[in-house]
Amino acid sequence: MESSIWDMFGLLKILDDVKHLKRTGWLRYNIGEPETVASHMYRMAMLAMVLDDSGFDRAKCIRMALVHDLSEAIVGDITPFCGISSEQKHHLENEIEEPETVASHMYRMAMLAMVLDDSGFDRAKCIRMALVHDLSEAIVGDITPFCGISSEQKHHLENEAMKKIVQMVPAATGSDWYSLWREYEMNATKEAMIVKHLDKFDMIAQAFHYEQKYNIGKAHFIDIYYISDLEEFFTSTENLFTLEPFVTWNRELRAKRSQSKAAANSPVTLMANDADSVS
Repeated sequence: MESSIWDMFGLLKILDDVKHLKRTGWLRYNIGEPETVASHMYRMAMLAMVLDDSGFDRAKCIRMALVHDLSEAIVGDITPFCGISSEQKHHLENEIEEPETVASHMYRMAMLAMVLDDSGFDRAKCIRMALVHDLSEAIVGDITPFCGISSEQKHHLENEAMKKIVQMVPAATGSDWYSLWREYEMNATKEAMIVKHLDKFDMIAQAFHYEQKYNIGKAHFIDIYYISDLEEFFTSTENLFTLEPFVTWNRELRAKRSQSKAAANSPVTLMANDADSVS
């Protein structure tokens, strides 16, 4: 039987874990609906599908996007809460009503890739890469700069997680998943660079969405934190985008964010908000 050749139920468990694993970078900001690891990888893959596939392997990008954070299903979500008490983490986690999942993140990346002009790269590969690039997080969790874990240790944990995950599928598939993840991590090919751009663009797009949806930027408190906005996500990517159409997308998103912030802080808007708070 096919089930005796590969661990179907083990894979289903990994996929379920990554589907519900909340990305803790958003939990730190008390986001009501943080994405999950599964949604993160899924969106990446979907975005890769719309990319122009000239110059790279689009199918490979899609597969890499689908598996890159799978390891978190085993090692857990290593997050910015590493230095915060379990009580504080529990409180903040319970404040999130609709957290983004890793899968949802990958899904959107894949969708964005689908709208890319595929001249000079392999769009199909980008889609697949987007779908697997965070699979290791199903085991190790969403390791962020706030965790105090070195990039070398992070890579080691994710690499080991991926090795466990690929054992759950047929050999050819596992080899493909691992290869896609490695290519993404090395960031040496056109496809890997495109998926990296998709990853960062999706991050700032998500940050902007949360600012809009939860009115972040208007006296937003989270226990010991005061969140004026999600500016750090934008400052950290200020000069990161070097490829089109991401340079244009980035510019347009920031322009829209600036307009939105200006409108939110206008005298008329502030007076209306004050009236609402009194009533």
